[in-house]
Amino acid sequence: MFKVRFTYQASIDTDINLCVGDIISKVEDVGNGWSMGQNMTTGKTGTFPTNFIVKKLSFKDKVKRMSLAKKMTDELVLMSKNNSESTETLVPRNKAEIPDHILQKRLSHVPGHSNIIGVKLPKMVPKPVKSFGNNLVQSSRGEYRILKAIFGIFGGFIACGILFVLLRYSYDYSLQNSCYITLGFSLPICVALALSTHMRCIFLLMVPNLFTGKGRAVFMSIIFAMLLAGPVVNIVYNAQQASESMACTQELIYNQTSILRSQLEEPIRRIERTIYEGLVKLRSIANSIKSAIAPVTNAVDAFVNGLNAAKNALENAAKECSNGINTAQSKCEQGINNAKSECEKALKSVDPTDDIINFGKDVANTGDSVVRSIGNGFRRVFGKKRKRRRAMTEEEKNAIELAKQLMGQDTPLQRYGIYLKSRNAEKITNNTQLHKQHILKRSKRGVLDKICVVLDIGDVCKVVQVANVLVCKPIKFISTVIEGANTAVNSVLNTVISFFYFDFDGDISATGNINSSKTAAQIISEVKADIQSRTKWILTVSGIVSNILIITLLLLFLKSIFYLKKFLSKDRYDNIYITKAFKIYDQQCKAQGKPSVLPLKRKERRNYADTRSPWLSSKEIAHAKTGITKIGIHLLIATVIIVFDYVLYFVLMLIDRYGNLNINIGGNSYLNVSVEGSGFISAFLRAFLSTVELNSDFGVEFNLTTCIPNPSKPDDNNIYKFSFLYFFAFVFLIMQAYGLRLRRKIATFFYPERDIERIKFLHEKIRHQRKSLLNWLTQHVISRNKQFHMENRITFRGWMEYRCPIFAKYFCPCLPKYKLCISCENKHNGTIQFHQCEKCQSNYCEECFRDMKYSCLICNSKSNMKKPHAYL
Repeated sequence: MFKVRFTYQASIDTDINLCVGDIISKVEDVGNGWSMGQNMTTGKTGTFPTNFIVKKLSFKDKVKRMSLAKKMTDELVLMSKNNSESTETLVPRNKAEIPDHILQKRLSHVPGHSNIIGVKLPKMVPKPVKSFGNNLVQSSRGEYRILKAIFGIFGGFIACGILFVLLRYSYDYSLQNSCYITLGFSLPICVALALSTHMRCIFLLMVPNLFTGKGRAVFMSIIFAMLLAGPVVNIVYNAQQASESMACTQELIYNQTSILRSQLEEPIRRIERTIYEGLVKLRSIANSIKSAIAPVTNAVDAFVNGLNAAKNALENAAKECSNGINTAQSKCEQGINNAKSECEKALKSVDPTDDIINFGKDVANTGDSVVRSIGNGFRRVFGKKRKRRRAMTEEEKNAIELAKQLMGQDTPLQRYGIYLKSRNAEKITNNTQLHKQHILKRSKRGVLDKICVVLDIGDVCKVVQVANVLVCKPIKFISTVIEGANTAVNSVLNTVISFFYFDFDGDISATGNINSSKTAAQIISEVKADIQSRTKWILTVSGIVSNILIITLLLLFLKSIFYLKKFLSKDRYDNIYITKAFKIYDQQCKAQGKPSVLPLKRKERRNYADTRSPWLSSKEIAHAKTGITKIGIHLLIATVIIVFDYVLYFVLMLIDRYGNLNINIGGNSYLNVSVEGSGFISAFLRAFLSTVELNSDFGVEFNLTTCIPNPSKPDDNNIYKFSFLYFFAFVFLIMQAYGLRLRRKIATFFYPERDIERIKFLHEKIRHQRKSLLNWLTQHVISRNKQFHMENRITFRGWMEYRCPIFAKYFCPCLPKYKLCISCENKHNGTIQFHQCEKCQSNYCEECFRDMKYSCLICNSKSNMKKPHAYL
């Protein structure tokens, strides 16, 4: 498998097109510098120049081939075209395998590519000299190995010293760790630099790589580590000071409030003790009063018990008296009722006569007189004595009234006698005589029945109730009076006892609590935990960066290895530099009648850099802009950190300056009660209230001076230090382009044969781009001409020229008009020469017109073009 090194444009049908990077298989040499093979990219098979391809080797094979370059490329074949001009081929040859005439024949018949340089390149292929400096610097890779090994070891010691300084003072490694790491790397570094040319090249490539993105990363990592070790640590310390100040203030408030609470509680507790002592005295007084009243209470209780016994005896006597009277009344009524019944039975068979009737009258009168005499006897016996003794009660009055009614009531016998008298006294007329006779007969028949009516005197027995009223009721009344007296005595006694007796049961308590949601230790711990959680990632990154920043140096080393690998294997890699050797090669091609690429077009100058020019190319400036953005963001972050450090410090300083606050809280409480008088109540109140006396002072002090934070002032040198570092970062950014040029120069110094191949590749690349550019320009100009005419109609001037040619002829010359290249769109500014086609009126700048071979691509005409001129 072979890889294409140079671009080849097929000139005949049997040839195939080659592009850089294409893979060619089935290659066979057909002689005369030509080979045949199949392009794997396009799939076509044909012939092509042999030296346009190279065998695809691995990196190991390439390194092995480079190490044997002394044996393979001892000299360059010199050829001359004339006596005054010497040439030197840039194609290495193997004397043992390829004869000189065959190599010359192949080189002379390779179409479209030149391997000949018209002048010597003494700086590209250095010759050994006897001086020490030339022996060391200008010798080839295989010469003076011992001398170069000695200087390689010396360079290894220098590199190890630089590594130790970076580890110890930039990355803040300990002295012990720095020594261990340096000693661990010193032996491999010295051996590699002494024995290997590749390692010497790689270590030298690390110097210009410092100006690349990886080098800036190392430099920015150093700045970042300094930020973490300086302002960030100071910010964390000041934040902890603020948290400790807040916790101190909280603890001070808590402690002083506790003291104030205890001082305010002391008078209350003193009053509590005094009241308790007074209650003890009152309890003793209450016990004394209870002891004094006890004899009176016992005597009254004995008297009341006697009254209760008398009351009970009278109640029993009254009950027996009432029961006896009720029994006598019931027996009296029963005897009278029995006598009446026997009378009625005996008289049923007897006829009534006048004698009997008279006898009934006498009996009735006799019974009436008896009853009246009994009533008068009761009045004489009981009425006067009772009246003299006391006023009668309501019940006695009712009993006497009943007796009067009994005595004043007409008995049946009396009523019957009254009837008989009235009958004799009546005057009976003749008209009613028969009727009265009939009535008389009927009354005679019932007169016998009326005889027994005299025994209907059951109410006579009720007179016995007079004894109940006059004897039993007073006895019961006396017991009732005794019971009332007993109740009154008990009530009076209880009132007296309740008036003099007292007791108390009290609970005096005075408590106070001060609750704090958080203690000072909790606040400090929580603030520290919050700060640590927020700065954990910073500290973690700081720890990781401080421990593995050595990897950045390793990345530089790896970048140097990869650069050398790509430099040796890829012709297009980092091949944008127009060097002095490139200019010499282009001059030789021009002298031999070959196509020349210098000077570069204006568009080409944007993509390539002249190493001999102090000015940066457009591509180098574009790389610098990307780096400026990254450094600017890093600078902004660092500025914010430093400014925040100062802001936090000044805020804490303001607290320190104006926070000297001292608050004093104090007062006095006074209480005194004086009782006047000499009586029992005044003595009682004096015994209770004279002990209540208060005279207390209280006071606390809030001295916040002890809680003022003590911030750490930021190091003012940080501003100058970081300004200096970021200034050098921008300098490194500007020097990036020059560092990349130096990097290529170092690789060229160690491998000059690769530089020759890369020069030829770049020359062919520019020529190929220009060949394809003409076709592209043709299509582009035609498209731009259509676009130009369409846009020209949009403007006022173009629209007037299109719609009104007369206006364009007479008025448009007064309006300003600018020439515009239809290809590159550059405006006429007085410094660029323009060509205008007389046929299609198309404008071309001098450079584009030269690229078009001085012909209008729109109308394909050369004769109608005006000569170069500048429009004013």
